[in-house]
Amino acid sequence: MARGQWSVLRQIRSVNHVLSGEPAAGKPLTDRERLAAVGDGWVSDEYTVPGIGMVWPSVLGVLRGLALRAASPALPEEQRESLLLLFEAVGEGPLAGAGAPCARSC
Repeated sequence: MARGQWSVLRQIRSVNHVLSGEPAAGKPLTDRERLAAVGDGWVSDEYTVPGIGMVWPSVLGVLRGLALRAASPALPEEQRESLLLLFEAVGEGPLAGAGAPCARSC
């Protein structure tokens, strides 16, 4: 799996983590960044999620089709492994859950 693909899995896991109600655990934000990002009484986490390297949210809308592809005996093992890693990362949190906001809007 290429280096960029690992960062996508890390990003997906981090977003799931935050959507699950846990604080972000990425790069620390400076006080200025934290205060500029929010208003109206909202507060920011002390950290960010990892920056997005590849655009992956649109994949959430086609997970069923990708699952069918992963089940195909014609799919090479390397590609199947990549899809299984994707499903594992998405399945770790609410991104793929019933009624998930990202799945509906992507």
